[in-house]
Amino acid sequence: MPSSPGGVSAYLKRVEGAVSSMEGWGVTDEVQLGFFSFTKFLMYMDLDPSSYPNWDEIVDRPLLRALFSIEIDDDSEEVDIDSIPYRDLYHVVDADSSQIAVIEDVKAGKNLVVEGPPGTGKSQTIVNLIAELMASGKTVLFVSEKMAALEVVKSRLDSIGLGRFCLELHSHKARKKDVLNELEATLMEAEADRPEAEREFRRMERLRDELNEYRRALHEPLYSIQLSPFQLFGMKERAEKYFNGELPFVRIPSPETITPDEWDEALVELRNLAKLAELLPPLQENPWSGTDPGMMLPSDVRELEILLESIMKTADRLTASLREFQERYGFMRVKTPGELRGLAEVVSVVAESRPFDLGVLESSIWDRYRADAFTLLDKLESYTRKREILDRFHESVHGVDLEALLRDYLKESSSRIKFLSGRYRKIRNEIDALYVGRAPENDYEVVEDLENLMDVMSLREELERYSGVAERFFGSMWNPENPPLEDLRATAEWIVRFRDLHSDGMISERTLECISRGLDGEKLLSEFEEIMEIYNELEDKLSRLQKGINTHAHVLFNSMPEDVPFRAWRSRVKAWSEALNLLPLWSQYLEKKRLCMKTRGAAFIPIIESGIIRMDDIRPAMEGNLADALLERAFREIPTLYTFIGDLHEAKIREFRELDSRIIELNRKRLIHQLNSNMPTVFGGAAPNSEESILSGEFTRKRGHMPLRKLLKLAGGTVKRIKPCFMMSPLSIAQYLDPRSSQLQFDVVIFDEASQVKPEDALGAFLRARTAVVMGDTNQLPPTSFFDQMISAEEDSEDVATAADIESILHLCKRSFPVRMLRWHYRSRHESLIAVSNQEFYDNRLLVYPSPAREDEELGLHLVYLPDTVYERGRTSSNPLEAAAVVDAIEEHFMRYGSSRSLGVGTFSVAQMNAILEALEARLRENPELERIINQETDEPFFIKNLETIQGDERDVIFISVGYGFDERGRMSLNFGPLNQEGGERRLNVLITRAREKCVVFTNFRSSDLRTGPGTPFGVRALKRFLRYAETGFLESDSTDTSQGLFEDSVYDFLVDAGFEVDRGVGCAGFRVDFAVKDPDEPGRYIAGILTDGEMYSRAEVARDRDRLREEILRNLGWKIIHLWSSDWYRNREETQRKVSDRLEEIVEEPVWPGVT
Repeated sequence: MPSSPGGVSAYLKRVEGAVSSMEGWGVTDEVQLGFFSFTKFLMYMDLDPSSYPNWDEIVDRPLLRALFSIEIDDDSEEVDIDSIPYRDLYHVVDADSSQIAVIEDVKAGKNLVVEGPPGTGKSQTIVNLIAELMASGKTVLFVSEKMAALEVVKSRLDSIGLGRFCLELHSHKARKKDVLNELEATLMEAEADRPEAEREFRRMERLRDELNEYRRALHEPLYSIQLSPFQLFGMKERAEKYFNGELPFVRIPSPETITPDEWDEALVELRNLAKLAELLPPLQENPWSGTDPGMMLPSDVRELEILLESIMKTADRLTASLREFQERYGFMRVKTPGELRGLAEVVSVVAESRPFDLGVLESSIWDRYRADAFTLLDKLESYTRKREILDRFHESVHGVDLEALLRDYLKESSSRIKFLSGRYRKIRNEIDALYVGRAPENDYEVVEDLENLMDVMSLREELERYSGVAERFFGSMWNPENPPLEDLRATAEWIVRFRDLHSDGMISERTLECISRGLDGEKLLSEFEEIMEIYNELEDKLSRLQKGINTHAHVLFNSMPEDVPFRAWRSRVKAWSEALNLLPLWSQYLEKKRLCMKTRGAAFIPIIESGIIRMDDIRPAMEGNLADALLERAFREIPTLYTFIGDLHEAKIREFRELDSRIIELNRKRLIHQLNSNMPTVFGGAAPNSEESILSGEFTRKRGHMPLRKLLKLAGGTVKRIKPCFMMSPLSIAQYLDPRSSQLQFDVVIFDEASQVKPEDALGAFLRARTAVVMGDTNQLPPTSFFDQMISAEEDSEDVATAADIESILHLCKRSFPVRMLRWHYRSRHESLIAVSNQEFYDNRLLVYPSPAREDEELGLHLVYLPDTVYERGRTSSNPLEAAAVVDAIEEHFMRYGSSRSLGVGTFSVAQMNAILEALEARLRENPELERIINQETDEPFFIKNLETIQGDERDVIFISVGYGFDERGRMSLNFGPLNQEGGERRLNVLITRAREKCVVFTNFRSSDLRTGPGTPFGVRALKRFLRYAETGFLESDSTDTSQGLFEDSVYDFLVDAGFEVDRGVGCAGFRVDFAVKDPDEPGRYIAGILTDGEMYSRAEVARDRDRLREEILRNLGWKIIHLWSSDWYRNREETQRKVSDRLEEIVEEPVWPGVT
């Protein structure tokens, strides 16, 4: 301002007069202070619609419409990663499944928000995403407000040979010549040969499919029961353990058709049946066994009781009558109905007896020669019938040789001239003399008479010869001359029957005596009839009884009814009578049994009834047998299971790992070849006035190069072919990318650290892209808002938030874009470094791998409690003594590790940061060696920052100085500066997640000193939980989970029995080591991790995750891994156990894991 005699006022008066004639101009004496920044003026101008010739087309793009919409795109279909052919994948660095899902969504043309919590590989994902998009022939605009974030991605791309295809224009000070030189160098790069990869792809896909097939076969639910083989392994193991290796065998019919509902029903009914069985005597001791009385009400029981009493009385009467009858007549003792019927036959025989000499009845001749007796009777009958011929002859005939006489007569009488023969006449006279009367004239009749006479005389002689034998047979009844033939034959038949009865023991000597004295047959039959009446009465009652309780003698006594002793019936009826109280329960038991018979568990009834299992045994018996039956079927039907051998499977995994890593290398070469092949022809052959010729001219020009904005406007399409990826900041986009050039549109824009980019700052990039990937972390720091707060209204608005109200482009896009989260946490070498953050801010969704060092001073989260230090409230607003303790720790760290282990310090406030800086400066003056080490150039230099500026930094070791705490009066306020503000918890999240290996917290108070309540800011409540975890190592979701499956229970028992001390399910989130074996010499360390193919294996659906990455991460953390395959365990448990034990013994003898040095 020029000097004026009248000062400022006089000068302003003159100005006012000078402009008084100009419309709209004037001078005011009011002064206002304002903040004006022209840094983003270009960005503001860049949003002018008139700058875009295709503005209508741009704003109509799905990207822009989605950006300002509040309709959430719910197209979140999961990507089947392992179905993608390897030739279609261009991963140039490792990628886990959560990263691949992001890449595939973007390749499919989706707009996407990617939540990338600390240490989850955002830059790694961006590198792969850029590579995949370039491989698809797409152009990429990578945007990062911070140069550091861009440099991380660029350096990764450089390290794998892809950086030369990216144009870095982050700074507004980019030099034209440098850009031209880089473009020319890329064009001049020698073209690489295309690598042959098809063979590797085919082999890799086969390996991948085989590995996935085993996981599928092992964990896919089978049959109607919908249980996987692995679950069945566990069921079988639990059952075997329950029964001490002696599981009762039951063959279940058609186990594959059993449904869960059917199985549950069977389990319930069988348990009920077993419970009732426990209330009854054992089946073999239960008197009601073998009966099925149906429903038994009290009246039914009483009726049965009366019948039982009646049966016992009748049985007793029968027994008494039989005993008396048997004693009187000497009959055998009758025990059964069959014997009683036999006795009826005996009685009928004996009743027909007549008085006999005992000698005849007892004669053994009837046993040996009874046929002779009937032969004698036949001869006697024949003699008696023919003997009348003797009456026609004189007695003298007995002295004649009839045989010779008959022979001579036959000879002479046969001659035709016999009437002339004197011989014939002589013989005929002799014959005629023998007749008492006149002899027959006819020779034939004479011959017949002589023959008959000879027969009778022969029979008589024979009867006389055997008369002694006959008398032994018949006694005094034998009289051949006047025989009572009918009586003799009836007697013979009776004696035979009698002798048979006698020989069978059915008749005693007493009976013989009765017969010899003359037995009253009618009386005998009458007495026996009375007995049979009693028996019939008993039989009728027993029949009623059997019908009433639905049983049969064959069931009860395993005999035919006629063979069941009366005594057995009497005993059983008595037992029933004494056990009537059990009958209703038995009836209910049978009804329950009928229900069980209708269930799919009917096969288990016999082992319940036999007492082999009780109610508590039902479930393990059923599960064990079902598992056995289904596993047998599964192994026969599923070749993957039947042919599985753990050693061969691990060899396959090793080949898969090697090939997967090799394919990543091949992908880099494939992509480089493809991008080189797509280079434009700029030298020698470019058309005049074409983009190529413009660019060629700029290459050859010595000076006077056109500005970069103009160059990109005129030759942007060619530049994008050379450099398909532009790497820029929001500001450099507005500076270098002319919106009027259609060639400066990109297929995909990728925003990194988007939580720190305001929506208005990102619009320029969105206007130049068709789809967007917005990466960041909504749980970390928002964009700087200092100046925004100064110019914004103080009052809150209850209106729906507009784009202008939303703090970052990440938050804006999250309203309508689908969201993916990177879930694998790689940074922390100890799970305690991320545990609180994962629980408080990420809902335990991060997959964090545990460290084998449970208690290690060089790893994890630690707390230094400094109760003697003081927070200087109202003065320095810092804790100088705590700052001094931090400086001591800094000095100790660098003197021990030098520059080999990076270090950073974070504070809760600027004041505490300054206190540490001042204390460190003093220490450096005292220790020049410390200063030399700290000032060494390294990739990660030492820093001291507050929680507002530490985002984006990470170091091996982080010291956190709280600063706030108890003051000199012993009072503590809950005011923790920025932590108390809205979103303060995000600042805490940033601060506590900066360490890779170790984090040490310095504070003069404990978590218990923080008196928090519902109204306490979230940031302060989170701080309390963080301090408590640092103090105790305990979170609500602790790092050890023993709630594993049934199979793991069996493995755990084996390991413990083998003498190893084991923790189960070690880990804090997402991934757990199934069994961690403790070092016997150093309890705070695990010597080995045993991984099964159980739950964690099943969760990992992607082969790379499951069979390469997770084990590589564990081994990098220091774990020694042993695989235990459940299929091996099932097929050959002893051999599998031996291998595991031997390997653990080897590990015990190996050198101790060195930890961090």
